[in-house]
Amino acid sequence: MNWRRSTGIVISKTGQAVRAAGFLDGAQVLARIESDPEAPDSVLVTVAVDEADRVAILSEDGRRIVPGPAVADLAQAIADDVHGEVGFAEAAGRAEDSEQGAAGPDPFDQHLDVDAAYAPDRAVIFARTGAAGVIDLATAVDQRVYTREHLDGQLVFVADGPALTAVEWPGALRPALVIEQGAAFPALTAVTVDGSAHVHTWDVQVTEVPDVSGDALGGVRAFLDTVIGTGALVGRLMRLFPAAEPLGVRTALDGVDAGPARLLAALGLPADAAAFLVHDRAAGELEQVTPVDPDTLVESLRRAMSGASVTMTETAEAMRQRAEAMRLRAETVFDAAETFTEEVVLPARQSWLTPSLAVAEAVLGALAIRRARRGGALGVISGVLGAVLLTDATVNLAIAASPLLRRGRD
Repeated sequence: MNWRRSTGIVISKTGQAVRAAGFLDGAQVLARIESDPEAPDSVLVTVAVDEADRVAILSEDGRRIVPGPAVADLAQAIADDVHGEVGFAEAAGRAEDSEQGAAGPDPFDQHLDVDAAYAPDRAVIFARTGAAGVIDLATAVDQRVYTREHLDGQLVFVADGPALTAVEWPGALRPALVIEQGAAFPALTAVTVDGSAHVHTWDVQVTEVPDVSGDALGGVRAFLDTVIGTGALVGRLMRLFPAAEPLGVRTALDGVDAGPARLLAALGLPADAAAFLVHDRAAGELEQVTPVDPDTLVESLRRAMSGASVTMTETAEAMRQRAEAMRLRAETVFDAAETFTEEVVLPARQSWLTPSLAVAEAVLGALAIRRARRGGALGVISGVLGAVLLTDATVNLAIAASPLLRRGRD
């Protein structure tokens, strides 16, 4: 069975969003719930789904992990239980008695009071990309960013920008690591090539269900870790940073003193990136960084014309190479014809065949001239033919005699 993680948000204006944990535990759904006691109106729920968007649950005997209800049905059931709204990437649900307008049409579009501490104002991004990818990022956040080369990609610094999980992530920057921090709730996002994201927030309360302390199978916790939780995130980060040490990465995520600074060190990223996140250094003060501005319309046109110019240059070069190839083929054919003439035609004409042909042409030419003397239309034709035959006979005699003359001179 191929399982993948899916994260959704549960919103309840009644402050009952945390009820989702109890509901999921009772339904034996394998899930990870992230909550903040100071913000009871919403929680994040991560589950595992199969190819048919069915949620992973524990079998009745508690010994197997099997497909359960569709994620759409689960979303609706949770919404009814917490009297709110639930949204996953695959489906959403809303309780009939929930307050209309508590959230917008998109359950992720929250209209809740959010303290400034929850909004990230510094971000460090690592991506295997070049200059074009950084320009795409600056354009997406619509502000200047700073970048420098690191390992086989770019390290990008963003200050006072939007939450990067809220912008359309440029395809040229995938896969990527994003670490964001405000006054509180530092978080990281691992973005894969297909655009899916695994978000990890350090300062939240995590609850995993179902409660299987006496689990005879012994695989539920492993499943929660490797498919949904920290183990899955470590795997994504190791694919982006294969030289990192897995245990060190895991400790930086959920061990003692876990946090962005420790993770940056575990991944081999420079120390000044951590200083930038906590406002000890401004982006422009970092060493060897280059400012990159958003791509304006004029710049887009310039790049498009530059690309067209490159294409035209490549086309012209291809045509030149084709013409050169045709010239070389023509020279080859000419050389072959010349060689054939020198080695076959001329020797043949200088053999016994040439003098014999000259004698025959001379006799036929003389007879034609004699017939021409009788006059009339036929006489004219005979005269022309006789002149041609006598001329060619002279040429053949010259060709036949040339080797003899050359040997006489030698």
